Amino acid sequence: MKRDDGAKDAIGSARTEPADQPIPARQHLEGSSPEPKNARIYVLAVLALTVATPSVILHAATLCTSVVESGWASAPTEQEATDRAILWWSSRAGALGPGYESWDRAQRKDIRCEPVEGQSSFRCMVKAAPCLPDGQVPAPKNGDPLFEL
Repeated sequence: MKRDDGAKDAIGSARTEPADQPIPARQHLEGSSPEPKNARIYVLAVLALTVATPSVILHAATLCTSVVESGWASAPTEQEATDRAILWWSSRAGALGPGYESWDRAQRKDIRCEPVEGQSSFRCMVKAAPCLPDGQVPAPKNGDPLFEL
């Protein structure tokens, strides 16, 4: 004997089940499954991305400091004066720690050159924000609690 107690099933039809049968917690359409057929592949893909993501993020991170400035460097040609100013900048940036000395990795570069009055030479000054290589963190300094384990 079936009863109609006014309850609806998962698709909205009136439920007509025997009174002694428990009400199912979840009903699925015929032929459907509660889990995707490729659930294992999906889970493995998510796990692989989760494991790989930190290294990708760390690799993509570039840490830069505030702008460092060279002094005025003089030389017979503009190119030589620029090269000397970059060398000076590299020395100052390198004082911040290993990895900061690279002009090629620096950001926000500014090069200023001008002829020296009354002489056949040039003077140049460079400015840039030194950056560590991708994924490198600053070297710990003595007493720096952020790097103690």
